Amino acid sequence: MRQAADIWRERSWTWIVPLAFVVLNLIVFGIYRARYAGGVEKLEEAYQNDADVLAKLQESVSQAQGLLTRAERQQEEIDLLYEAHFATETERFTGLLREVRQLARTAGLDPGAFNYPEVELQEFALVERQVNFGVSGTYDQLRTFLNLLELSDQFVTLKQVALGGSSTGSASPVLNVQLSLTTYFLDTGFDPENPRRGVS
Repeated sequence: MRQAADIWRERSWTWIVPLAFVVLNLIVFGIYRARYAGGVEKLEEAYQNDADVLAKLQESVSQAQGLLTRAERQQEEIDLLYEAHFATETERFTGLLREVRQLARTAGLDPGAFNYPEVELQEFALVERQVNFGVSGTYDQLRTFLNLLELSDQFVTLKQVALGGSSTGSASPVLNVQLSLTTYFLDTGFDPENPRRGVS
């Protein structure tokens, strides 16, 4: 036994170096636990917070893209409405008057003289045109005419109906009615840089 202890003493470098290495590792590990372990937890927490913020930003971007797509689709529909239904007065007005007369005659009515005042709607680059005329006929004829007008492809609305009187000389009383229709046209004189300037 004594001989073995002497050997360990004589060759102390064989066990002192590994022992010192183990002690040094324990010291480093203690310093890491004391100083840096909490820092790693903070980094992980900061990373998670950044990930949450990124997820919210991605959701906001997705919502914004949805709104942009919807706005572009609505703009396309507005453009189509202006081009297909409003058009310009020269493109559509004569055809509108012709169709209103034809629908009235189809219903058995004979429309009187037309007058058509206009109002500029500068905010929307449109001209509002009223079509005023009188007809005389039975209630059924008037109802048929209004139904045909409603089914028409023309962009026109019934603004006012005024009863001017009636005559009862036949089985069905004849009504004298003043009608006011409204339609819209593109304002060809509209200047977006000078919106106060309209059609003269």
